[in-house]
Amino acid sequence: RHGKIVSLDETKAHWSTIYSTTSATDTGNGLTNILQIKKQDDTFSHYPAFAWTHRKNKADETYSNASATGVWYLPAKNELKVLYAGYSGITSLWDDFSNMPDYNNPNRAAARKAFDSKLEAAGGNAFTTNYYWSSSEGDNSLAWEVNFSNGYTTNLNESSPDMARCILNF
Repeated sequence: RHGKIVSLDETKAHWSTIYSTTSATDTGNGLTNILQIKKQDDTFSHYPAFAWTHRKNKADETYSNASATGVWYLPAKNELKVLYAGYSGITSLWDDFSNMPDYNNPNRAAARKAFDSKLEAAGGNAFTTNYYWSSSEGDNSLAWEVNFSNGYTTNLNESSPDMARCILNF
């Protein structure tokens, strides 16, 4: 068996504290993006959300294997959209700069409530209804985020503190 799991905890952090093009633009694999950030800032000192993620892993993690298992990372934009879709009980994705279709359907709300209950039963935190960072950069000052109240996917300022939650391949 293989798949992805989501961390039980989350944090509120800046994506970056400096404006710099990072080459972390992969929208499908967050492990590729964290490697690009590490190449620029080995200690993640200017990338608080990535620093929080890195502390969940072994101190000597290099992120050099884009298909690694057992390594926590911030999801790329489309991985984060897949997470929100699963959280809402659907499997299809939607266009950027728009809400997830049918996000306010009672079945979608019930699926999110059930998912949150499972997180809490496992000793974790429920998702908030705020924006969550992806690891995908849009340009030198913007990174992709997904709003966990309606699935709206957009680029926002990297220096804004928003939510971050890791995923892991198994």
